[in-house]
Amino acid sequence: MSKNILITNYEIAHYSGSEINASTIAKRMKELGYTVYIASLNFDEPLFLDVRKNFDVCINLQNDNFNFEEIEFDYVWSHHFFLLDWLIFEKGLKAKKIIYSSLSGKEYFEAPPIYANDLNLVLANSPETQEQLIKDGIRNTYLFENYSFLEYFERNIEVKELKNIAIVSNHIPEELYEAKKILQDKGFNVQVYGIDGKQELITDKILEKYDVIISIGKTVQYAMSLKIPIYIYDRFGRIRIFKNEQY
Repeated sequence: MSKNILITNYEIAHYSGSEINASTIAKRMKELGYTVYIASLNFDEPLFLDVRKNFDVCINLQNDNFNFEEIEFDYVWSHHFFLLDWLIFEKGLKAKKIIYSSLSGKEYFEAPPIYANDLNLVLANSPETQEQLIKDGIRNTYLFENYSFLEYFERNIEVKELKNIAIVSNHIPEELYEAKKILQDKGFNVQVYGIDGKQELITDKILEKYDVIISIGKTVQYAMSLKIPIYIYDRFGRIRIFKNEQY
């Protein structure tokens, strides 16, 4: 008997962290043999065209009459507490296990639901997010940090000179724009990826074009696994020391 999973995310339209995380989780669950449902308020270009193949059933919560009471999901993987609230209390969502994944300790959308301690699992994407969840009263949280892909570790990318630079972010601080101008004036090629630049799904095929990456989040793990130098800098980015480990 096949198993199913419902993933929820505010939208699947832009190249934001939660949207890419939702589609990546979906892709992996399909590989494991699950039927993958995605529920969202908005499916749109440009991202949806890239990731549509990762989902078996797409449920538009704004205009879809999908009956959640007719199916019991094996798993629900939820981003954004207000979607989970609505599905449980208004739409009669049924599931054997519910996982809530918080991708930020600072963004309102990522706050835990008030019943988080009654869920099967609450995930945090960083030690900072985990600390905030604990402050919010969540007793048991599991650290599920950003990931990369096995095939990235198998690549042999060799950076020989510093010429091409990529800035990957949807929230670039002003000083990075100033740095971009200075670097370009000195002859470096600098490309911004994100809301204010090129909107593309970041993969090894894109990152391999650059000699250094400036970013935070999952792009850091991508670059490290590809052996491309990464400089962590962003509005939300910083280096944190835990004993002998750096995050």
